[in-house]
Amino acid sequence: MTAARSLAQQLAREPGQPWVAEHRLILEELDRVERQMGDLLRFARREELRFEAVDLGDLARGTLDALRPRLDAAGIAAALEAAPGVVARADRDKLRQVLVNLLENARDALATSPSPRRVTVAVRNGEGVATLSVTDNGPGVPAEVLSRLFEPFFSTKQTGTGLGLAIARHAVEAHGGAIVAAPAEGAGLTFRVTLPLAETP
Repeated sequence: MTAARSLAQQLAREPGQPWVAEHRLILEELDRVERQMGDLLRFARREELRFEAVDLGDLARGTLDALRPRLDAAGIAAALEAAPGVVARADRDKLRQVLVNLLENARDALATSPSPRRVTVAVRNGEGVATLSVTDNGPGVPAEVLSRLFEPFFSTKQTGTGLGLAIARHAVEAHGGAIVAAPAEGAGLTFRVTLPLAETP
């Protein structure tokens, strides 16, 4: 991969040559393959978690702020509904990766939806667990697809690896939590993550 990228980059930098456009396409495809390889490695790797007390409202706010330019560019209004003081026992980086994955899935689901396009991140505390959910108002998925969303290598996207949600489920379950998908009220889809609450000192 590294050798192929290096050669394609070198050829793409030669101005006026007829193959420049083709090599730019090669670079784009190499980017896609590298993302897929990254997904495969994350799926296969058994990573150690570094648990700490994580304020889910703060985590969700920071993640949304980082992704907001991409959501804005896609014409998606993003909202946060966060109850204060919801603190989970979690690995901050791994949980952020889960949330990024869910938000990017929502962005993809809304790509062909008419306006207004919305995604809402909600943080709740109830029944002894912390809850983090991501809801979009996109087209949703059929019931027979809903039951397969977390299967490795199953994807509704033409260019997807089918590993993003499988990785998310693996990460959440390693936290002692759970992740489910369900139709959203009205239209769209909700992914709900439940996590153990951090122990109070």
